[in-house]
Amino acid sequence: MVVLAAGMVHFFPGYLTNTQYVGGIILLELLAAVLWNYRQRFVPVLVVAFLGAGLYTPIQSTFSAMRWAVLMVGALGGVVLYLHERKHWFGLFHAITLSCILSSFASAVDSNFPKEASLKAASLLLLFVYGMTGARIATFPDMSTFLARLLVGLEILTYVAAISYFVFRYPLLGNPNSLGAVMGVGVLPLLLWGVLTIEDTGRRRRLRFAFVLSLLLVLSSYSRAGICAASVAAAFLCIGLREYKPFIRGVVFALVCAVGVAAVMPVTQGVSDASIQNRNSMKKFLYKGHPTEDVLESRRSVWDQTWASIRLHPFFGTGFGTSETSEDTQPSWDKFGVSSSVGVREHGNSYLAILEWQGLLGVVPFLALVVLLVIYLVRVFRWMRRYGEASAPAVALAAIMAAGLFHAGFEDWLFAVGYYLCVFFWMMAFIFVDVLPPRNATKAEPSNVFLETLWPNEEAVAGGR
Repeated sequence: MVVLAAGMVHFFPGYLTNTQYVGGIILLELLAAVLWNYRQRFVPVLVVAFLGAGLYTPIQSTFSAMRWAVLMVGALGGVVLYLHERKHWFGLFHAITLSCILSSFASAVDSNFPKEASLKAASLLLLFVYGMTGARIATFPDMSTFLARLLVGLEILTYVAAISYFVFRYPLLGNPNSLGAVMGVGVLPLLLWGVLTIEDTGRRRRLRFAFVLSLLLVLSSYSRAGICAASVAAAFLCIGLREYKPFIRGVVFALVCAVGVAAVMPVTQGVSDASIQNRNSMKKFLYKGHPTEDVLESRRSVWDQTWASIRLHPFFGTGFGTSETSEDTQPSWDKFGVSSSVGVREHGNSYLAILEWQGLLGVVPFLALVVLLVIYLVRVFRWMRRYGEASAPAVALAAIMAAGLFHAGFEDWLFAVGYYLCVFFWMMAFIFVDVLPPRNATKAEPSNVFLETLWPNEEAVAGGR
């Protein structure tokens, strides 16, 4: 490495005066350091890379280009470890994800923007390969440590977002719907699980404080999808664990917080009239400042446009990640190979979006993937009702899955790999499948329920996983 560096300085000094090349060299050095301790370091690095690409910061463009290199290295590193250790199981869920990858590449052939569709299919390939290998490896051998570190990371994100929105009034996460999605799907469900399960008094008080902040953040976004997703996760946890009193107290507390937010925080998205923005009324959560319109008025137009596109391309779709738009120009590409927004539009529903992209034939594996996750959620819910094992990792991750699948019905992020919530959700989904309780699991067999984290033994596989 020293000889190589000396050769570059002598023969190619121009590379060291170009900020892009220097940045690339630094990135490679950082990735090499992360790969040296892949299990512990790579998950937070990947999350920070994609989160940085979505935050409104001066270095957002740098993260936007860097995230794909990080994801590629993570997928390749995960495959190497996955094949080397020979302790893995491969089930129906993983087979379906491979079918989704093949279907996404097949749809790119018939797309109006084949290059863009192929690159987006490649991003899905990297995400699913990393989820199937690297994300699962990160949880071995101690799932409890992984969840503890994840809770700490979500606490930090909550504090930073609270300071940004409540103190500086700066939209760090951008669109209010993004704030609602992050808090309602990624943060609030896991913080609530921590409040219900952690026994340490000091730690629980800190989690309660972070939970209240996340609740205020999701309410202040006025994102109906985010608020409902958080409600679904809370109901899933509390009803599944038979925690009825905390659930009722939480509902009352949330209503009180909603009244306070409606009185203090204005609606800013899509409303220019200051009198409507600051109107003290709970109707702001339903109509977002447009009380004369239908509750779903903001979604109907994009839903109708998507259905019209589906009727035009019923069988093979428009290509993964691309849609019918009113623009006839071809997508442009920057020096990093990242496409512009040509061929991309809002759908207001992840399931309608994937149906338009893939068509009736290509959507089958994606639909099977979602249905299988729902079946797994039902299994965990029944197990929770029967045995009440709140500390099981499957319970925590099931809350995220329930909130995410519900929220995806009103926002089109579920298969948009460039969005950080999509990356987080599918990472958790692959881990969730690993920690599922077997169909015949009992409370007296905890080792087959939640302590067996990444690689189940033969008895656990035969038991239904």
